Amino acid sequence: MSSSPTDNNISGHVKSGWESVRSVFERHLTDGLNIGASVCIYYQGEYVIILSGGWKDAKCQWKAAGELIRRVDSQLRSCGQFVRDELDKEFYIGVSHSKIKACIAPLIRKEIDRSFSSFRSINPITEKTITCSGTFPLNAPNSDEDIFNDPRMHQAEISAVSGITNVHILARIYARLIADVKEDNETKNCLLSKKTLALATENVTPNGDFSHVMSGDGFGHKGVGGSLAFALTSRQIAFAHVCNQIDLSTLITDVRSTRFFTAIETIL
Repeated sequence: MSSSPTDNNISGHVKSGWESVRSVFERHLTDGLNIGASVCIYYQGEYVIILSGGWKDAKCQWKAAGELIRRVDSQLRSCGQFVRDELDKEFYIGVSHSKIKACIAPLIRKEIDRSFSSFRSINPITEKTITCSGTFPLNAPNSDEDIFNDPRMHQAEISAVSGITNVHILARIYARLIADVKEDNETKNCLLSKKTLALATENVTPNGDFSHVMSGDGFGHKGVGGSLAFALTSRQIAFAHVCNQIDLSTLITDVRSTRFFTAIETIL
């Protein structure tokens, strides 16, 4: 089922049976939790949801070890070139200047009460991790001065923080990490063997660590401010949600993610 624009400017595709996820997506816009956002879900190797909505359209809100890759790659490619060649040609780490204005939506900081317990509870190690040791501070005075709105950041190849793509490509990469993907009458092969996937997703961080998104055979990463991407091998599902409103009060628990999880679990 195709979805035409509505008052919340939502458009995209929803497979029959997945309408409740669309309802959750629209609720986030109506409640003001998102300004512009996109969500994409692959299930059993095919996409079942691709939606974008709101304003300053987040469908171009492109999101993610350079020297290590260059050292082991026989072609001596940069991190950005390696990712485009091996993962997806539409996933960028470092964007040319000509594409910045056309394809990257600015991030908007949500005004928050810094006395919120979830904001105060960030431990020093977690804050150091998500700010790259303070290089990208959480306390920019306003959205215009946010480092992630700086064109120089968009052009830089910083593998830990400057991955740039749209929600469809992000979900598809996660889907291809666990299985073949069928799309546009073409089959894209799984990127990893089962053995390599098991080794790559073995958890080596303590429970409760910021980077420990899921347990069992699930793996993924939570972005600062509300974005999230993950795959769950046993359910053959890959999920990505990106948004242009950055809410730093949700660093620990985000109601948007919780609502999506509930809707997906009900469907499955």
